[in-house]
Order: sequence, then structure tokens, then C-alpha cells
Amino acid sequence: MRTGKTARITARVLTAVLALILALTVLAGAGVILLNSQSLRENIATDENVIRQEMEWAEGQIAALSDEYGFKGGMMLTVLTEELMIRQNREAMAWWGDTLNRGIPGLMKEDAGEDLEEAIVEALVFKDSVTEREQDERSGIVPGKVRDVLQSAAFPIRTILTDKALTKAGEKVNIRGMIDAVKQMPLILGLCVLIAAGLIVLLIARDPQQAPEYLGCSMDGGGLLTGMILLLIRGIGIRDILEKANTRLAAQYAVAEGRMIMILAIGGAVLLAVGIACIILCIHRKKGSGREADETENRA
Repeated sequence: MRTGKTARITARVLTAVLALILALTVLAGAGVILLNSQSLRENIATDENVIRQEMEWAEGQIAALSDEYGFKGGMMLTVLTEELMIRQNREAMAWWGDTLNRGIPGLMKEDAGEDLEEAIVEALVFKDSVTEREQDERSGIVPGKVRDVLQSAAFPIRTILTDKALTKAGEKVNIRGMIDAVKQMPLILGLCVLIAAGLIVLLIARDPQQAPEYLGCSMDGGGLLTGMILLLIRGIGIRDILEKANTRLAAQYAVAEGRMIMILAIGGAVLLAVGIACIILCIHRKKGSGREADETENRA
């Protein structure tokens, strides 16, 4: 028996809805993977471009401090190494992870800057033009200033104000609950996928051979929508916007964006491949049914 007209129309509408839900599921899954990915944080911490941008910024800040306080900038730059920046970046990524998991600003280690400040004191050499009195006064100021620069290099948006803002927001809004809800989105959307697919199958139950065609179209539509989302992320130019505001943050974002695009590309490709396979299966079934009908008619 053929499926009724109303049922076919409803099934086609659900096919479009299912395509959208599938694309959103891939997007939500990618977001959750990025939130929970320790490997992504490590990649950001050790990325060559991230480290280069941070070191260039720190060099400029130290040069400005050198002019202001009269110490030898070249000597101080011996403290600024790739190993130091990787360590600082790992601490920054740990802060990000702690903040995203707890919904409030992560806590920094109390002794995080002690070893760094000792190295700065050892590298602190004033220019000959600075008097002994000025050296005594500035020796208590410069190490802290340089330490703040080196730590800020890996924390391009973290300041006392951002910590206070997040803490205040956490007192009024359940940020942790919102983050947990976001992490549950792939599961919720996955259930919606099953419900929509089940409804489509029920609506065309009179003609079950069409099920792969409807579901295949949904998957192909989901794959195409995922590709459009991917292009939208690239087209918006978030990296370029951040580049103008903060090159360090832009470099960190670029690593995360690359991982996001890779996940979306894989998800979209899988949907397209499975969808095409379903449609091909439906075509073969229709051809087989047609041959059987012709053979039956010939025998008759």
C-alpha cells in the first residue's frame, strides 16, 4: 500500500527538520569536545605561532619597562624563553579548564610566580645612568612588573576585572548549571534525532522501502548544513577581528578554530556518506521491486 498524501508531506517536513537537528547535533558535539579536550589545551600551549606572538608582545612590554625604569632589556630577555612560555600557557589552559568546569574564575597557584620572580631578580641589571638610590627603589618594583608581563602574555584576556565580573555573574546566574546544560545538548539533540527518525518511519510504514530515502535525504541535508556552518565560521572572520584587538588571543583562537573546523568537516562528511549510501540502497531496492513486478507480470 502507498503512503497517504498527508503522511508523505508530513514526512518530508520532518525530513527537513531532522536535517537541521543533525547539523546542530554535530555542532553541539564539536563544542562539547572542545570544552573537554585536554589535547586541545596542550596544542594551544605548545603551538609555535601562539608562543611567537606571546614572546613578541612580551619583548615589546619589557622594552617599554626598560626605558621607564632604566634596566638592561637585553639581560632581562634571557628569562623569556619558549620553555617559560609553554609553562605559562599550560597554567593558562588549566585556568580556562577550571573556569569552564566550575563556572567561576579558576584559582592560580599561590607559588606560580615565585620561581619566575627569582629568575627575574637574577637577570635584573640596571644601566650605568641609574643611581644607586634609584636602583634600590626600583629593585622592589621591576621584578613584579616584569613578572606580570610574562604571566599576562599567556593570559590575553584575564585581568582582575574579568575575575571579578565572572564572580559577580556567578552570584546572580547559575553559570555552572548553564555550562552543564550546554554539555548535555548533544545527548538532547541525539534523542530528538531518534524521535524525528522514528516518526518518519511510522508515517511511511505503508511503504517501508522509502525509509532509507527519507532518512538519507535528512543525513545529506544535515551534512550540507554542517558544511554551511563551517563556511560561516570561516566567513565571519572572528580570527581577523581578534587579530586587530589582541594578536595573542587571536593565535590561541586560531588553534581552537582549526580543531572545530576539523570536527565539523568529519561530522559533515560522515553524514553525507551515510546519506548517499541510504539513497543508493533505496534505489537498488526500487529496481529490485520493479524487476520482481515485471517477472510476475510476464509469468501471468
